[in-house]
Amino acid sequence: MSEAFTTRFEGRCWKFGDNIPTDALVKSRYVFDPMAEIVAHVLEDQNPRFPAEVQPGDIVVAGKHFGQSSGRAIATKALKATGIGCVVAETFSRTFFRNCFEVALPSLEVEGVSDLVEDGDHVIVDIAQGYFRNETRSIERRAAPAAPFLLRMLAVGGLIALTQSDPNWAASTVEPDSPVTSSGSWGWPDAAHQRVAPEQLASNLDGKGLPVEDLPGETGTDMYTTDRE
Repeated sequence: MSEAFTTRFEGRCWKFGDNIPTDALVKSRYVFDPMAEIVAHVLEDQNPRFPAEVQPGDIVVAGKHFGQSSGRAIATKALKATGIGCVVAETFSRTFFRNCFEVALPSLEVEGVSDLVEDGDHVIVDIAQGYFRNETRSIERRAAPAAPFLLRMLAVGGLIALTQSDPNWAASTVEPDSPVTSSGSWGWPDAAHQRVAPEQLASNLDGKGLPVEDLPGETGTDMYTTDRE
C-alpha cells in the first residue's frame, strides 16, 4: 500500500459544467506531446486559469457526464498529473470513471454537486465514506462510497500496479455469476456484465491494459478502453 494513500481530500474547488468530453480535457493535438506540455493545456478552453493556477490537492467539481465521448486514458492521466487530489461530478462517463481508478485518480459521484459549490470554494471529499462538504458555505452531501475493490486499486497506485503486486487479483475479486460490482451507478470490474472470466481479465493485462478486441459485449463510445494511450 502506498504511504501517501488517503481517501480524504481537502482543497480549492475548480468548478466545471455538464457534458465535458475528454477532448476538452486533452486536445487531440497534444496527445503525443510530453506530459508536461499536455498538463499545460488541460481544460484550458473551459477555464484558461486552471492549467496555469491549479495547485496540488485542489479538487475538480463537475456536472453531469464528465469525461464523455472518447475513452482515451490520456485524459485521466493528464488530469491526475495536474496534481489535483480528486475529481467529483454529478455523473461520469462510465469509461472515464473506470480510467480514473485505473490511473489512481480518486473519483466520486455526488448528486446535485454543481448546486453546492462555486469556483474557488473550499471543499472536503471522502470517497471511502461517500462524503462531500463545502466548507465555505457549510453545505454537505452524502453519496455512494467507492467500492472496496476500487479503494484497493487506488491504494497500490492503479490497475497496472495492482496486477504487478497481485497477478491473481481478479480471481479473488470477481465472482463470475455475481451482479455487477457497484460504486455509485456502476463500478469496476464488472466481469459478470462484460461476460469476461476473471482469469481473462488478469491474463490480458500486458502493461497497456485490456485490448478492446478481447472484450465481448459492449460496443460504441462506452466500449471498454483501458489505458490505450
